[in-house]
Amino acid sequence: MLKFIYSTMILAAGMLMSCCTALQAQDSAVIKSARYKDSLLNIDLLRAEREVYYQLSLNKQSYEINHDAGNVAYNMGYPINVELSNQGVRFICAENRVFEVRFITLMDNKFKLFNTNSNIQGGMSVTEYKLKLGSTIISVKNERQLMLKSIANSFIKVQKLLNDLIFGMNVFEQTVATYKASPVRPAMIEEQRKYIIQAESHAKLYQYDKAIELLYKAAALHPVAYPNIYLNLAILLAETNRLHSAIYNMKKYLMLSPPPADEQFAKSRISEWEIILNN
Repeated sequence: MLKFIYSTMILAAGMLMSCCTALQAQDSAVIKSARYKDSLLNIDLLRAEREVYYQLSLNKQSYEINHDAGNVAYNMGYPINVELSNQGVRFICAENRVFEVRFITLMDNKFKLFNTNSNIQGGMSVTEYKLKLGSTIISVKNERQLMLKSIANSFIKVQKLLNDLIFGMNVFEQTVATYKASPVRPAMIEEQRKYIIQAESHAKLYQYDKAIELLYKAAALHPVAYPNIYLNLAILLAETNRLHSAIYNMKKYLMLSPPPADEQFAKSRISEWEIILNN
């Protein structure tokens, strides 16, 4: 299934960025344009993060915080306060217990509401709607469902902007344009070859996280020398249920104009993963 030329949740954001910015040393107009677009994305991201904070802060008496400890979720009640930091939002609950949601940890989060039903005295049933943000869960009673959906949509906006920046799509697009315009195709260097061979070996042993790490290292050495890196990354990321990351890498693969059969395969996988994320 994987197409190697030779037969955790999150890698460091710096490595993800480096695979897209290896050619930024070129003082070209197109790269400057990409950087400018990224600066606008950063502004939009800050606004989106503040929007999340305002919604959570203004409605803090309308939702409860639950802490997912693995086999059981503990109800922490209504947050006493909500804070916005450079990295995410913090919920301060009773007894000064703090639960932080870091934005970068949500890059592959599926913002889908789920519900639970419980019986109270008198035989009445109460429905709670919940939004899972890592180990923190925001829950509301039935009448507040639309409010929670609005909060989820705000987080989705943050996620998209953050992923656009982390995966460096603007810079990568310009890098690909330069690559396609050049009559000389960059050759794979020996270190890249080594990482790809090692990644294949780890993938065969179902050590997907290690294989992903090695492929990111290979891509960081030169982002367009071996297009199938992104195809392989996408497949492995999907196997580890990181569908947003899989989609971004598959989109990079498509930017590099693969053969028609591979292009159709890539588009089909993206459609499949988007359906999963939306249901």
